[in-house]
Amino acid sequence: MISGETYYFKVIVHNYNGPSPESEVASFPVCAAPSGLSQPTKVTTDLVTPSITVRWTQPSSNGGCAISGYYVEVDDGANGAFAEANIDNDPAVRNQPTIRELEITTVSTLGLTYRIRVTAINAAG
Repeated sequence: MISGETYYFKVIVHNYNGPSPESEVASFPVCAAPSGLSQPTKVTTDLVTPSITVRWTQPSSNGGCAISGYYVEVDDGANGAFAEANIDNDPAVRNQPTIRELEITTVSTLGLTYRIRVTAINAAG
């Protein structure tokens, strides 16, 4: 299969009673995960809220399929586990392929260093 191409399939099941009717056509794009996404950069920090605004550029390769959104994660400020940023307030960030900046409002403690990572999403994941 060739990356960037879409393939179409129909299924017929055979058993002792004979063949089934054809299924509806299913399409599957062939692509790899996006790659070459640069490290996000901090734009601003709001000490009142507290929040951090980060910016990123689109990846150098979309893997052969269009970017459908971004997955933004932030850790707990103590090198702990990552969790999706703003999940309670802004879950639609995954469905915005043109977004390049996000205010992360799920940081809660001033004086900590938060790690942030951004992952581009396409049909491959």
